[in-house]
Amino acid sequence: IAEMLEVNSSLREVSLGGNSIGNDAAAKFGKMIAINSTLQELHLNNNLISDDGASLIAEGLKTNKCLRELWLVNNTISSIGVLVFAEALEENSALSRLGLTASVRDEPSAMSKPSGASHSAQEAMKALQRCHTLRKAVKHVDDGQEILHIAGATFNDSGIRRLAMAIKRSGTLSDLTLENCSIDDAGAEHLAEALETNRSMTRVSLINNSIGDHGATRLAAALERNDKLENLDLEGNPISDEVSSIISTPRLSTPRWGSSSASTSASAGGPRPIC
Repeated sequence: IAEMLEVNSSLREVSLGGNSIGNDAAAKFGKMIAINSTLQELHLNNNLISDDGASLIAEGLKTNKCLRELWLVNNTISSIGVLVFAEALEENSALSRLGLTASVRDEPSAMSKPSGASHSAQEAMKALQRCHTLRKAVKHVDDGQEILHIAGATFNDSGIRRLAMAIKRSGTLSDLTLENCSIDDAGAEHLAEALETNRSMTRVSLINNSIGDHGATRLAAALERNDKLENLDLEGNPISDEVSSIISTPRLSTPRWGSSSASTSASAGGPRPIC
């Protein structure tokens, strides 16, 4: 069935619950999901899909542009599988409903750990929270909002790249704050590329992240190419005094050379609401 769906252009919904579908079939469904452009709902409840099969389905989601609902209730997926779906959803913008039940398990699995993440239920929940924050932020930007303030979230490389792409195409966002969001040099690269193109932004605050000399230099170069951006704040980042002295300008604040002292860290307890 999965192989037929690869070329099918008419079916919109498929339900195969309670058919003892295991990981071998899940691999075929993962391949189908990656290339199918018409299927909108896939129901695979009450089967035998484990973490390894979940990983293959999640891989297909990364490139899928049409599937709206995916149901995997009552399979044999643990918190490990939850992690791979959370990571896949950071790259997928089409899926709106994921039905998933997972057993709590901290033991090793045959599949490798996604991005070195822990297999604990706590880490799985954190990954889902991160995914939810990212998807909400991207939608906020794509909906034409002018202000986006996030503090205390954690964005990995794929997440900040996706947000940067939304910022790049936005013509309305003017005020961006990503405070204490674990953004490193790689994330700064993505944001710098977006700022070189965006012409609506006037203020960007990236205080209390993990941006070092390379990322700060890249952002400074982007600022030079963007005459609309009035203020870029890098306070509270691990930027050396040498680089700070070179890149600091009236429009760019760095830890030592900024016009104000470093801001305090965001309070614990998860990300603040998106404004």
